[in-house]
Amino acid sequence: MASCNTTKSRTVFAMDTVITIEAESEEIIDKIIKSTNKIDKALSFHNQESDLSKLNFNRSIKTTPILTNCIKIAYDYSLKTQGAFNSFPYCKYFSSAFDVSYFVILG
Repeated sequence: MASCNTTKSRTVFAMDTVITIEAESEEIIDKIIKSTNKIDKALSFHNQESDLSKLNFNRSIKTTPILTNCIKIAYDYSLKTQGAFNSFPYCKYFSSAFDVSYFVILG
């Protein structure tokens, strides 16, 4: 009995790279693309309308939980690696007591 390959595939450009998504259905692929676009919208360095770009330019914004969580994770890695992976090398806003609300207004 021959096996039946029902995997669907779609290639998209998101997060500044080409991504090929393989899943069991087009519906699953659509959900993955929707999630990818949501992350890209919040975190794109090259899109001036993204939360990340607005934060870089304005130093305070109303933001999504995606950006806030990424900032917290980046800061935690900076602490855990004693600065080897420091996403904030020139940022004077951070001290040993991290307070993301200093320049990120949750909305």
